[in-house]
Amino acid sequence: MLMSRKILKNAIVLTMNSNHELLENTDIFIENGIISEISPAINHKNCEEIDCSEFILMPGFINTHTHVAMSYMKGLADDLDLHTWLTRHIWPAEQKMLDFDFVYDASVHGICEMIKNGITCFNDMYFFENATAKACEKIGMRAVLGEGVIDFPAGLHDGSDSALNFIRELHRKYRNNRLINIAVAPHAVYTASKETWIKALNLAKELDLLLHFHLSETEKENKDFFDKNKMSPTEMLQETGVLNHKSVAAHAIHLSENDIEILAESRTSIAVCTKSNLKLISGFAPISSYEKAQINWSIATDGVSSNNNLDLAEEASLTAKLHKCLNKDPEFLNAEKMLRQCTIRAAEALGLEKETGSIEVGKAADIIFIDLNDIATQPIYDYYSQILYAMNSRQIRYVMINGKFVLKNRKLTIADEDQILAKARIYKSKILKITTE
Repeated sequence: MLMSRKILKNAIVLTMNSNHELLENTDIFIENGIISEISPAINHKNCEEIDCSEFILMPGFINTHTHVAMSYMKGLADDLDLHTWLTRHIWPAEQKMLDFDFVYDASVHGICEMIKNGITCFNDMYFFENATAKACEKIGMRAVLGEGVIDFPAGLHDGSDSALNFIRELHRKYRNNRLINIAVAPHAVYTASKETWIKALNLAKELDLLLHFHLSETEKENKDFFDKNKMSPTEMLQETGVLNHKSVAAHAIHLSENDIEILAESRTSIAVCTKSNLKLISGFAPISSYEKAQINWSIATDGVSSNNNLDLAEEASLTAKLHKCLNKDPEFLNAEKMLRQCTIRAAEALGLEKETGSIEVGKAADIIFIDLNDIATQPIYDYYSQILYAMNSRQIRYVMINGKFVLKNRKLTIADEDQILAKARIYKSKILKITTE
């Protein structure tokens, strides 16, 4: 096999490692997509040398909860609460539009948006995840893909058993893939029965897969569930055994003290989706309670149709500012911590901390190259603060995943952006037609 060898020269590196190291005038040696050496003045023969003296390098952002193929529904229905948005607009459109080609094209669109925003890995839940996997393969994106498991017909499936069998086949196909991991994704307590949750857990245990689900996103969800079951959704999931160190709960907003204790003891991770939750008036995550209970949490965008972009740095900045205010503490969620929640803490949530999430020897070269030589971000007193509070996505100039550039000087290297935009316009016309019939 032909060796791929690169040396990134003279960089400022925010490693996100356990020692919180910030390195200056540093080189990174990459062999076949893996970081082999980090030190000043590396010299090896037969290498491509890349001058990084104008850049700050850090691990790519990791988006721990999204629905990437909802990209074509961005702006379809805004200024609504979650229940109205879902039942009157999103679900009816999905019932008429979803097929392999739609999900593939929409996934390409969403993946490219994420790459241009410095996201190098995402944790997805949707339907036709085989199409999203194909899109990841085409572009070279790292992902954890979970086919949605619900009790009524959706996508390819007539119910939960069909979805679980599909996940088994998807895992068989991708179990040795360096970039694509498969998850089990029961949608929520209001779309999957207790029996379905147990089946999902058993499959996840059998195949050693991540469990990814929505939890306590709205007060209505909690009230409806409690009125019927006399327990909270978290208490039910504890009873079934679903909650463990390989579980990622998206949202987790409306939690009791007992719920917080359960999540902490089970080592469940939480994906915080601030912008989507605020826009749909669902509420906001009790991050101070997570911190006190030592729950691992990370930053996520949710689906772009409720956000309405896939910009994790923007998400992290808003989250930090909101919770400083809520806690009346300007030191709460400082800039370095927030960038760690988007990188190494996110990797830990997905069980990928040995592969990605920090710039360290032995890990994949998932790296973003940030140019802060801009009116908006000069002068620089603190790299972490400037990235979190002042940077915008146009300053992410290059993006590398597994040692390969997927973005060079703001241009996608694999996908044709003009073709992506043309397809978006075609699908917009189709969606408008079916939603106005």
